[in-house]
Amino acid sequence: MARVLFLEPYFGGSHRAFAEGLARHSRHEFERITSPGRFWRWRMRGAAIEFARKARARTAPDLLFASSMLSLAEFLGLSDEGIRRLPRLLYFHENQLTYPLAEGERRDLHLVMTQISSALAADRILFNSEHQRGDFLAALPAFRKSLPDRRPVGLVEAIRDGSSVLPPGVDFDSLHAPARRGEGASERVLLWNHRWEHDKGRDVLVELIRHLARKRVRYRLIVTGAPREARSDLFDELPRAAGDRLLHVGFARGRGAYARLLARADLVVSTARHEFFGISVLEAIWAGAFPLLPRALAYPEVLDPARHEACYYGSREELFEKAARYLRGGPPAAGPLRREIARFAWPSVAPRYDELIDRLAGGA
Repeated sequence: MARVLFLEPYFGGSHRAFAEGLARHSRHEFERITSPGRFWRWRMRGAAIEFARKARARTAPDLLFASSMLSLAEFLGLSDEGIRRLPRLLYFHENQLTYPLAEGERRDLHLVMTQISSALAADRILFNSEHQRGDFLAALPAFRKSLPDRRPVGLVEAIRDGSSVLPPGVDFDSLHAPARRGEGASERVLLWNHRWEHDKGRDVLVELIRHLARKRVRYRLIVTGAPREARSDLFDELPRAAGDRLLHVGFARGRGAYARLLARADLVVSTARHEFFGISVLEAIWAGAFPLLPRALAYPEVLDPARHEACYYGSREELFEKAARYLRGGPPAAGPLRREIARFAWPSVAPRYDELIDRLAGGA
């Protein structure tokens, strides 16, 4: 059994769920150094100093497992020789090179270079989906070309050859078993369970709600997900668009409350423009909701569009048409999909991480 020092500067949301789920299901011993999940830019810039100091006081581990929110190269430079000798595993939940920007926002190239340097400092790089890995590698040549001079040589090849894909596990055990209502239910429930941010297509959701109103579709709506700011247009815009169809809007306080909301849904919709994996959709499917997803991003890695065409839309018009049809007549059964996504449960995924840790730690 290896001793793993897990380094996560942004210990919140999906990052925290990943760290805790992996430690709970791995056969290896995990110790964590973390910071609260806020001020993400400052975490990327400043965490290495704090983490290197804290690592000196820890029992010598066999392997470092770092989030891409940590400047791994800086951390190693500030650490003692014992830490610098350890094998290093870097995990990309997301990346700053291809993460979509809000209107008027400029890409912070320093943070891009931080993640590139971290990747070069790692012995192995993991991405949570082939979609993210491919996007990142495809964007590197143009980024390298934009540098003024002395451009890094072999950058794309080093990261491509040193990386692979391992999906995060999902905590399905904490979700309620699906208990679908009967065929005679008068109003089906539409779920949108994503962060209330520009990259999740919140504007498309509002358009969908207005389209369903024009078509006089009877349904109820649940919108749950954390807004970036405590005061968000989420709490103004949605009630105006949805009216009395709105069953719930806002963040679910606790896993139990979130699970109860998912259990009420018949149809879960993603309007995302950006999605590197899609845990929230998998959670909704497990709770019994049928998904309606863009035929893009990481979703086809989860559900093959060739086998599950009913789950996908290719245009805004197709989204509106399918959503109205499913809410009126009922979506297809989600049971077969539930069986298919069981491969993402932590007990199925954790052994793949354990095998990689064994290889890197040399059988410690």
